[in-house]
Amino acid sequence: MTSTERAVAYFEINGKAEGNKEFGVAFVIEREFKSAIIDFKPISERICTLRIRTKFFNMTLMNVHAPTEEKEEEVKDYFYQQMEETHDSVPSNGMKVILGDLNAKIGKEKEHRGVIGTESLHDTTNHNGIKLIDFAESKNFIISSTYFPHKNIHKRTWAAPDGVTFNQIDHVLIEKRFAMNILDNMEDNEDNEEENTDDGEEEEEEIIEPPTKEEVEEALKEQKLNKAPGGAIPYQQNY
Repeated sequence: MTSTERAVAYFEINGKAEGNKEFGVAFVIEREFKSAIIDFKPISERICTLRIRTKFFNMTLMNVHAPTEEKEEEVKDYFYQQMEETHDSVPSNGMKVILGDLNAKIGKEKEHRGVIGTESLHDTTNHNGIKLIDFAESKNFIISSTYFPHKNIHKRTWAAPDGVTFNQIDHVLIEKRFAMNILDNMEDNEDNEEENTDDGEEEEEEIIEPPTKEEVEEALKEQKLNKAPGGAIPYQQNY
């Protein structure tokens, strides 16, 4: 069975019944996890949430598409107001993860440590990045997509038509208390890539399959034994 056959486009929202449909957010869920879905809430054409039942408690994923750097400040403020209201409406006794196109460049400034890491593609935070950092700090989140050491080519999430300009503007945020539940599965891929380069041979890019149910259950057992924080289904970050 291919990865496409194993997954199902479960929920999506474009936010408009008529007119130009410029935006939209969606979740694609593996069929075997479909029974774990508690509910889906469409907030706007830029925000939706998916609540998932896990072994120990529930996890809420908030998928977002933030306004670009060039948008009017009023549009940005309205988006962050909606994101805050959505966050605050989610039960506090579960795990919360915010992910998607935040249209924010995060730098490496020391004054933001504790919210950001040192592994961002960019050195300087832009205006959208400051708004995201302020939001994360106010909600006790970290921007985990800036914490893992990868090659710069693997940090890029957006490419300009000129083929020269690249940005890292898609991010994953998680509450600090659950930070250890974010796993980095790019490390092994980068090691394999270096080995292939040393051999002077090019191989086809490996397709990373989502974890199986058995793998998730095994990870949960290990977390419980090691007393890792949370113990929910690990959210695998793959950039």
